[in-house]
Amino acid sequence: MAYQGVLDDIRTCLTGGLPGKLPVFAMSQVFDAVQIGYTFEDLEADKSKLIESAIRGIERFDWDWGWAPIGDSATFEPLGFEYGPKREGRGNNPYIVTSHLPASRQTLREMRIIDPETEGRMHFHLEAIRALKQRFKDTICTIGWVVGPLQCAAYLYGVQDTFLLVYDDPDLLKDTLHFFVDQAVAVVESEARYGADAIFVPDLLAASYFLSTEQYRELVLPAHKKLFAHIDKLGLPVFFHPNEPRNDHLRVMSELKDVCDLALTVGSEGNIIEAKRELGNLVCLMGNVHCLDVLRDGDPSAVKREVEKMIEGVSRKGGHILNTCATMSYDTPLENALAMVKTARSVE
Repeated sequence: MAYQGVLDDIRTCLTGGLPGKLPVFAMSQVFDAVQIGYTFEDLEADKSKLIESAIRGIERFDWDWGWAPIGDSATFEPLGFEYGPKREGRGNNPYIVTSHLPASRQTLREMRIIDPETEGRMHFHLEAIRALKQRFKDTICTIGWVVGPLQCAAYLYGVQDTFLLVYDDPDLLKDTLHFFVDQAVAVVESEARYGADAIFVPDLLAASYFLSTEQYRELVLPAHKKLFAHIDKLGLPVFFHPNEPRNDHLRVMSELKDVCDLALTVGSEGNIIEAKRELGNLVCLMGNVHCLDVLRDGDPSAVKREVEKMIEGVSRKGGHILNTCATMSYDTPLENALAMVKTARSVE
């Protein structure tokens, strides 16, 4: 169950040390909702269900963090963008932006910073932070969440046109990223006021699937440094989730630790044991229990083997927070989620 000292254990991990207890996280929001008879769409539309799902997930599965993000569309919703569930589905598909604007200076000039406390549904997330903090106090790590700047740029312009800017107008891309850094700063300042202990930042398009390491360093890394330095000024660590599988790309991303306390997730196609071997304690790694082939499609014994292998290859070397590699599938077997936590709790 939630315990006093978890924040100290996380701080130890962030500095490369061995914690008294291994922190156990999971990107479990859809899974947690389904376990109590809700869908993710229910959580998107009803603040009380969002809060209930997060609380009951912690109580049932013993996660060491409390997070209650809503769909990535929340930043764009007040600006009149169309949004809806991924893959034209409903139920357990988080909402995303489904309409875009031209990749131009004119579009960027017409954008404005929204107030997360008064516009759109972002206040659902803020009030969930407050509720989790009031309920669990410092016995869990209460998480703020903000979408990274490159991912936001792709929602604004569309993925294809955003990446064309890499070659056609890199200055516009840079300026767009810095605009979304300013938007993210407004969000994280609110999250800090509502009681967040750390900030989770997904920016999946920053991974080497989409950008070379050199392109990331030149175009995106400065925006990440600007955002993460501001989060550090608020006294909060960053849990950065780029879903990055390659160690050379992770090494460049680890430079972000120079501006903040950082945990960096290893991507679903990456090998966290190899990453730990190559990077050592250069940066705290987070992950990398596989959501589909192990947690969803395996059985409890397979989950146990996966977690034990990770503990031996990564956790015992210090600087590691156990987490899923990505969002848990809604149809993950209950007994597999329990096996993940039980195995991790056996670490001495």
